[in-house]
Amino acid sequence: MTIRALELFCGIGGFAAAAEGRNIEIICAIDQSRDALSVYRLNFPSHRAVQTDLERVTADELAAHRADFWWLSPPAVPTP
Repeated sequence: MTIRALELFCGIGGFAAAAEGRNIEIICAIDQSRDALSVYRLNFPSHRAVQTDLERVTADELAAHRADFWWLSPPAVPTP
C-alpha cells in the first residue's frame, strides 16, 4: 500500500529525500519560499511543488489534496 503524503514547509526536500525508496508518494509539496521551492524542484523534478502562504491556507484547501497524511517541517525561528 502506498501512502499519499502532503508535504508542508517542504524546504529543499528533506522529507522527500527520506521518503525515496519507501511506499510514500509525495502528492504535493508546498512552501512559502520561492528560493526553497526552486531548489526543491531541482532535487525532485517529478513532484508537484507549489508556493502558498501557509499562514493563510485553509484546512479545506489542504484536504482537497486527499492525502493520507500531512507532513509539516516548519522553519525554526529563534526566540528573542
